[in-house]
Amino acid sequence: MKIRSIFFLVGNMADKYSLIPTNEQDPFHSIILNKHIKETEDARLPGKSRIGMALDSLYKSGVNAPKPQSIRDIEVVTGDFLIKNVEAAFTIWQRSKKLTKCSFDDFCEYILPYRIENEPLSDWREQAYHKYSCLLDSIDDPIELAKAVIRVSGLKYNDGMNKYPFLPTFSELDHLHWGSCKHLATYLALSLRSIGIPSTVDVIPAWANRSGGHSWNATMNKDGLFEDVGFNKEGDNIVLHKIAKIYRTVYSTDKSDARHLNPLWKDITKEYAMPVSNLVLSEPESLSKDEMQSLCIFNNKDWQPIAISTEINKKKITFRNVGRGILFGDNKIAGYDNEGKGIIYLPASIHNGTLNAFTAPVILQENGDIHSLSPNHSTLRSISLDRKYPNYRRMAIYTEKMEGSCFEVSKRSNFSIKKRIYTITETPKHSISEIKLQPPITCRYIRYMPTEHSSVNISELQCYSHDGKLSGVPFASDKNRSLEELANICDGNIDTFYNDEHPNAYIGIDFGKEVEIDRIIYSPRTDGNDVIPGEEYELFYWENRWVSLGRKKADGFRLQYDSVPDNSLLWLHNRTKGVEERIFTYMNNEQIWW
Repeated sequence: MKIRSIFFLVGNMADKYSLIPTNEQDPFHSIILNKHIKETEDARLPGKSRIGMALDSLYKSGVNAPKPQSIRDIEVVTGDFLIKNVEAAFTIWQRSKKLTKCSFDDFCEYILPYRIENEPLSDWREQAYHKYSCLLDSIDDPIELAKAVIRVSGLKYNDGMNKYPFLPTFSELDHLHWGSCKHLATYLALSLRSIGIPSTVDVIPAWANRSGGHSWNATMNKDGLFEDVGFNKEGDNIVLHKIAKIYRTVYSTDKSDARHLNPLWKDITKEYAMPVSNLVLSEPESLSKDEMQSLCIFNNKDWQPIAISTEINKKKITFRNVGRGILFGDNKIAGYDNEGKGIIYLPASIHNGTLNAFTAPVILQENGDIHSLSPNHSTLRSISLDRKYPNYRRMAIYTEKMEGSCFEVSKRSNFSIKKRIYTITETPKHSISEIKLQPPITCRYIRYMPTEHSSVNISELQCYSHDGKLSGVPFASDKNRSLEELANICDGNIDTFYNDEHPNAYIGIDFGKEVEIDRIIYSPRTDGNDVIPGEEYELFYWENRWVSLGRKKADGFRLQYDSVPDNSLLWLHNRTKGVEERIFTYMNNEQIWW
């Protein structure tokens, strides 16, 4: 069996390689080795990771983009390395066999391999065994072992690590104590393999209703079945977005049925017990032998292939087991207004790396029905748009919580004598709201007071007199906040904000002297995806490519477009700023988001 194991590793080695920095002084690699970068719990949040900030600074500084060096295993892996790996894997497999129903084939795929993806080669097996083998003395359930490794490791999610251009080694992650979802899933898989538990990484190449993708750990349980494990103390794998495809990372090339996307992936979508369908589509009129037929989803600003079909029969192309937009288990999709019930797919040929749509986009609905989005030029309509991205509940709640909040003014810094000049009586309808004060109010200080038991979440507070905008110094109830944080409310950028969850919190502006205010502009904490006055937008519809319906500068909080073909897939692009944008259809005078 050991001989067969070596043949297995060598026989599937041709497409294995490491991606490493081109030199030891690579500035991106140096950042994760920098012991002076101290992270906080907030590093899990976008924009709060100091590693992420450091990497962003490098990207913006003009430093040459990282160019990973590819080193093929077949050129550097030695016989001694393989033998040592096989001996260690076999020894621990024999000890742990009783914990799972792990066959020899499973052993070869999920314990034996010396690597998971394209990380640098290292002696991870010995390092991980030394750290975690003691767990076998008291725990005999594989999933509980996974949870124990997570607790002992001390590793936590760090959003900034998504920007790191290489895959860290086991040792680097062990010392860093931070990682992206992929890093953490890989670390857990290597740790469990080192103690004889079959484990790997499952991958969503791209979410079906937002940008980005996801990875998590999959570990074989005592019944010989794989369970998804999230990297938290409870091992919960929390999924919040729509899934088109799920792939499992494997070692053997012949197990990969997605080799044209990634030779390390095996399609296991249907194993996750969520509703799936087989999409059967008409074959393109002219099909070249050099073309691959792919199924794509919209990943923010581009179509991204998430499945390749090799099944072409009787002028039909079949894409098997694709998601309908309903999640597995107890997972619920993160809520947003006007959610389309299903997933939009674009069938496209790939030739020399170029995508060419061979039919219209289709909606695969939650019930399995299919609707084609072919623009109807015989029926043109007028549409009114107010956003370029869905309004997620997690963001909408900040606006809703402003209802009942108020603005107070005073001539004294302690507000011992104060006057309430305005109460927000209903949820603001837009990202920017204006209050006109008649007659004008005279004061030195103004502050925003949330309702009782609520929090401060405000992005802008600007005051005007008849002479123009008033300047001042922001202040807050929390005296430990930096001026930089406080200044978010008066920097003219609604994408920045000030947050304080403490009871009776407030934030305001000291004008330095008594002033006369006749107008207040305020913004709730927002995602910046509303139509914003003064910014330029362009609307597109899809017909084999994105076709422009014209550019417009917003003069209000809505954009009006006429002569839009009915039954079109649409995309509103902000040409002024922003990142988040999402495709939509237009039904019953509303944007429906996909």
